[in-house]
Amino acid sequence: MHPIPIPNHQRKLPSAKYEAWKMWHEDGLSMDKVANFPARSAPIKEQTVCEYLLEAAKEGFEIDWPRFCDEIGLTRQIFLVIQGAITKVGSTDKLKPIKNELPEDISYMQIKTCLLMQNCGISLEVALPSDPSISKASELENKVTDSSTKTAPLAFTMTQEQEVPPINDDLQLPEKRQKLNTTEGSSVALEATENSILNWLEKLNEGVSLSDILEHFNGSKKESVIDLVASLECDFLIFKKNNLYRLL
Repeated sequence: MHPIPIPNHQRKLPSAKYEAWKMWHEDGLSMDKVANFPARSAPIKEQTVCEYLLEAAKEGFEIDWPRFCDEIGLTRQIFLVIQGAITKVGSTDKLKPIKNELPEDISYMQIKTCLLMQNCGISLEVALPSDPSISKASELENKVTDSSTKTAPLAFTMTQEQEVPPINDDLQLPEKRQKLNTTEGSSVALEATENSILNWLEKLNEGVSLSDILEHFNGSKKESVIDLVASLECDFLIFKKNNLYRLL
């Protein structure tokens, strides 16, 4: 698959993300078809395509929001439920507390899209026009934990931009790594699983580098650990900032 030239005024977006945006927005391909485009050397996850499109939106690229929301299943009713959960939590620093207030079938991607739309000043009427079923929104709102708490709607234009953690194109080792204090002489070789990585990161609020993760879980192959970290990041359970991984 040959790289598509990026116009000079859109150079902020990496080539892979620009190609995904162009195929979806200009060529009209679905996220699934972009992810499994025949010319790719290997398919990528549909969720990754979705993340690429959100990154393009952050950089000012045009997005057909009604179409985007339709593909990820974000309805007006779900948006309002997410909005109520955000208001109840009172912070968007981490996505997990917001997710905990929502029904299980509402995804992290829908939460991130809701936040980004607010950050970009995208009105609800533009992205999700009114429809006759809007009256059913209250039924979904009742699913929010402790729904007796009244919540006020958030303004769609936020005065302070919130950062939406991106998915990284790769998991290269940083040049400068933050080393953790580890017990010397430990002979236990720890194996990496999704749960073991999440449980370990939960104890480390400052975050850890990829090299620290590889060193800690030295009972597993390097490639397997990297794949697990990438999977957790794609599922929005962890995020990378300043070359350090933290729980969402």
